[in-house]
Amino acid sequence: MRIFRVPLVVLLALLSVPSVHSQEKETAAPAQPQPAAALPQTPLKIQFLLEEYDGAKKISSMPYTMSLTLSHSDHRDSLGSLKAGVRFPVTVSTDRNTTQQQYIDIGTSINCWVWLWSGDRYLLSGDVEESLLAPRNAASESKEKDANLADANPSVEPLIRQTRGSFIVALRDGQPQEAASLTDPITGHVIKVQVTLTVMK
Repeated sequence: MRIFRVPLVVLLALLSVPSVHSQEKETAAPAQPQPAAALPQTPLKIQFLLEEYDGAKKISSMPYTMSLTLSHSDHRDSLGSLKAGVRFPVTVSTDRNTTQQQYIDIGTSINCWVWLWSGDRYLLSGDVEESLLAPRNAASESKEKDANLADANPSVEPLIRQTRGSFIVALRDGQPQEAASLTDPITGHVIKVQVTLTVMK
């Protein structure tokens, strides 16, 4: 009877197959996603400048400033909001015994979000809304800015001049940028929104 002897090298090769297969499985396992790295705390100052022009003549310039802190690559925690103005009563219905009034917001509202875009540039997404009382005869008057709260008469239903705009602009540190420009259809005045981002040291 013959006895077949398997060489020692072959036995070692066979014994090593499961180990290699196991290593391949470990190598093929998908890598776990890594959490987004936080950025250094970066304080920012955002200035909005609302300007109104009658032709080439500047007739008003209203600055608004807010401070934000940028700490992540997205914009979830770097947002700001400003609101300034008054709530003005407007009569909505009247009968013999009662007068009903509704309050409307008159003033300026600004919201913005900032996040790091690439290199030294930041993306700023914002919206600006401005509303003013306008006289009833504003359409027939000359191009004079006559919407003054001190002269408003609550007993007369006012007209509300409203300016609203949304924008996304790319900014560098200290760089002013015109974010929006539009024309009032009644007075013909041009309203411009300028934005400046400053990285605080």
